[in-house]
Amino acid sequence: MFAGRFKTVIDYFEDIRRLVINSGLIENWSEMKLHANNKREGIVRCNDPLVFMDGARLRFTEDVEIDGYTRGIERAHYSYHYEQNNGYYFRYERDQPRSREPDGTLIVNHPELHLHVFRDSPRYMTHKTSFEEVFIFIHACFYRQEAG
Repeated sequence: MFAGRFKTVIDYFEDIRRLVINSGLIENWSEMKLHANNKREGIVRCNDPLVFMDGARLRFTEDVEIDGYTRGIERAHYSYHYEQNNGYYFRYERDQPRSREPDGTLIVNHPELHLHVFRDSPRYMTHKTSFEEVFIFIHACFYRQEAG
């Protein structure tokens, strides 16, 4: 899983769908949809949020493209928004168009890769991420059962 080598966007979609199903945390995994533009490009998203066993929700969208040479995934845009019932949330975003002024000047308080935690401002500069990384992070931080 997640070897980073995919022939088609369908292969990628099936991989992340398997991750969600195998976690046992989400019952409405069928909300995950792929809107393929062609074999190598598409949008992966959920129309309604994925709901965890405790009622927390994960909304996401990714604009993905398979690199024809490396077979890796490029994500031109993404948003992964996890929210608990108590109002706590975080959201990772890659937002290229809004990170620059029309003349190309960088908007300092709106970095292309950013993280929101509990409110929309400030936007914390962060790294490139992926559905897999965010889902595994959520699982490890909020749903991992302590061995004992």
